[in-house]
Amino acid sequence: MSRLPRIMLVLIALLLFVTLAPPTLASPAAQNSFWSAEYYNNMNLAGPPALLRPDADINFFWPEYTSPAPGYVNTSPYSVRWTRQLYFNAAGNWVFTTVCDDGMRVWVDNNITVDAWYDQGPTTHTGAIYLAAGWHLVKVEYYNHSL
Repeated sequence: MSRLPRIMLVLIALLLFVTLAPPTLASPAAQNSFWSAEYYNNMNLAGPPALLRPDADINFFWPEYTSPAPGYVNTSPYSVRWTRQLYFNAAGNWVFTTVCDDGMRVWVDNNITVDAWYDQGPTTHTGAIYLAAGWHLVKVEYYNHSL
């Protein structure tokens, strides 16, 4: 029985890694090396972004009451949307895993694969989606709400 391609997104209090399953499995290749990031001074990704920037990885730890971009983004609440085209070199079920503190959503080609858009402590969520080999738009949304 063959293994299925797998990608994991791991987020711990907004600590997100794109990691690959064992090297024998297929892996996605990026069209470019940056995520397009939009930072908002609210929890709803509403209005114009307070900051636009490229992020090489979604790999952050922002302690409570700390801004992801001092001088531009609130310490709380705030939200972020990252988008990126990724090339998946094999068809199959791809699994996305997040561990997040507060809200997180993962979309692939406008299909939601992880939907945890609510206040929470560090929690693991997974979502699987069948993808044909080729380019796919991946979107990750996050919000922080310190009470």
